[in-house]
Amino acid sequence: MTQEQAQLIANFRYGMIAPVVVQTPVRGEQARFFKQLAAGSYQIPFSKATKITKRTLERWLRSYRSGGLDALKPTERADRGSARALTGPVLQKAEALKRELPSRSVPQIIAMLELSGEVEHTQVKPSTLRRHLSELGVKMPSRQRGHRRFGSPHRNHTWQADCHHTLYLPDPEGGERKRQAYPLAFIDDYSRYVPHGEYYFEERRPKLEDALKKAVLKYGVPSRLYCDNGAIYSGAHLERIAGELGFHLIHSRPGRPEGRGKVEKFYAEFGIMRSC
Repeated sequence: MTQEQAQLIANFRYGMIAPVVVQTPVRGEQARFFKQLAAGSYQIPFSKATKITKRTLERWLRSYRSGGLDALKPTERADRGSARALTGPVLQKAEALKRELPSRSVPQIIAMLELSGEVEHTQVKPSTLRRHLSELGVKMPSRQRGHRRFGSPHRNHTWQADCHHTLYLPDPEGGERKRQAYPLAFIDDYSRYVPHGEYYFEERRPKLEDALKKAVLKYGVPSRLYCDNGAIYSGAHLERIAGELGFHLIHSRPGRPEGRGKVEKFYAEFGIMRSC
């Protein structure tokens, strides 16, 4: 685009917002004026579009007030320059590099193109090259979905529960036999406080009920109880307890323990690690 064309576009944009620029409108008048403009159709210089949105008009106004008429001139998008750099031979070489070793990442391919002098440094954007390669049928690895951090809004909103398998200890009933100990704990998601935690020699439902009862008697009923899909947390009995006490029983997705990271961290900090 030539400077003359850019100036014509800037002039057109200023003409659209000029009534607001030259006279400060009363409250609400600017919004009504821009809404009225957005409802019309226009012959926009060097564009096939005929409509202008209210948000675009507001952006033009902010640009003019911060930088004057020059700020209304269109700026070239960075990815357009990147697209121009991907000429036929360059794109063919990028495709060959990817097919030669599918594990090569897009940033690695760009670095190789830069080192070979095919493109200038930072001239090609990874998103642009990734799009072009996908259009050529090159299989691109799917992006892993990140994990969002979450936190409860207040105390007793969510308790996380977990039971670990730990050491074998002498049987309290006597003899030389040893039995495995199972620490079972609840942790408040908001405060990281532990309403109750206790060691048991059995990983059974009655022990879970005992620990939950002690926690509730001391600190009240949580709004939600978040636990895994272990046998003691599954089944109709705990669901009934949830209904009678009025809390929401939630199970984490199988194979996705990340949501219970706080109680896992609690066990790790106290050196309570799984033995199996």
